[in-house]
Amino acid sequence: MTPGVLYVGVAGLTGSILARNRGIASRILLPPIFILASANHFLPKTTGNLSNYFASLEDTYVPSLAQKHDIANAHTKMTWERIKDATRNGRKWVNHGAEVALDKVQDLTGLKLKETMGWTKAEIEKMEEKVLDVAKKVEEKEIKLTLDTTLDKMKSEAPKGEDRSKKLV
Repeated sequence: MTPGVLYVGVAGLTGSILARNRGIASRILLPPIFILASANHFLPKTTGNLSNYFASLEDTYVPSLAQKHDIANAHTKMTWERIKDATRNGRKWVNHGAEVALDKVQDLTGLKLKETMGWTKAEIEKMEEKVLDVAKKVEEKEIKLTLDTTLDKMKSEAPKGEDRSKKLV
């Protein structure tokens, strides 16, 4: 815990140093922001425990503020999900644009850029075949292992040859 506390203190001092020649708002806000962000990173359990404790105090003594915080947290989560979706869609769009541009350059120049970069469908199909082969082998080994363990159990549970002869006589 000591290294984490030291890192948090150094982050607070860094915020203070970065804000020293700035406006009054950044002088006031930057050090606590650095402290909270670094505490969340370097001391996650402690920060989580403190957050839960303060939330329980807020629920007990100021329930209206707790409701507003819950609403703000829900909106923040929704916004974060929208940002992640937009980023995912942007990546797809850029990748599609890169493929289209690569196709055009390949058509104009005659260079086999897709093959060079490994973007061909044949490469993808080969990889899929390899994955399926590996999956089949793993499945066969699991079945064989299951059969072996079952046979071992049956052998250990089966009565011995000597015992049968004694029971028959």
